[in-house]
Amino acid sequence: MKLANSKEGIAVCPETAVCLGVLDQLIGQGKIKPKDRVLLFNTGAAQKYLESVKAEVPRLSLSQSVDWGALLSV
Repeated sequence: MKLANSKEGIAVCPETAVCLGVLDQLIGQGKIKPKDRVLLFNTGAAQKYLESVKAEVPRLSLSQSVDWGALLSV
């Protein structure tokens, strides 16, 4: 899930993430060539699997102004 998100900016579900892992293995074994085209369906929503994605989310205080620059560096 993290790999797809970091490389493509796509939040995939665990079912699709497994397919990406297997795709990587098949490419490594030479069973899928660089010129081959592969279609993977993202059959779920990553948002349903919060336990699979570890992320620290900063908390905002409603009594203080927001430091947007600091949020961008997180």
